[in-house]
Amino acid sequence: MEYQKYENHIALRIDKGESILTAINEVCDKENVKMAFISGIGAASKMDIGNYVFNEKVYVPYHYEGDFEITSLIGNVTTNNGEFYLHLHITASDHHGKTYGGHLNDAIIGATCEIHIQVLDLSIDRQYDEEIGINIFDFK
Repeated sequence: MEYQKYENHIALRIDKGESILTAINEVCDKENVKMAFISGIGAASKMDIGNYVFNEKVYVPYHYEGDFEITSLIGNVTTNNGEFYLHLHITASDHHGKTYGGHLNDAIIGATCEIHIQVLDLSIDRQYDEEIGINIFDFK
């Protein structure tokens, strides 16, 4: 992993065999990021994705291994009870063009991954919502 920061923008390259979440967490911790937009593209060899089942208030996990083109990686950094909170979604396709997507629990890079982190000079915390069963933006 390598990255370069310019003003409020961080360009991050994640290398083969590295975890997307670990790399983003490390950079955001080092740069003290509390709020940001994240986007990226790349290639993954393993993906752990979840899709939320609203009526049951649970994420159904899916694990995939193979050669995947990350066509979209998008999300944000906020805080939850003042602590770093990373929320990412991914869309990726296999060599047949079949697409997989959902909440990204983690992925291992198969070739490279290019991430852009747009840091914002504000902070949004999260609060658990009992009715829907997830942490949502808290604007208090």
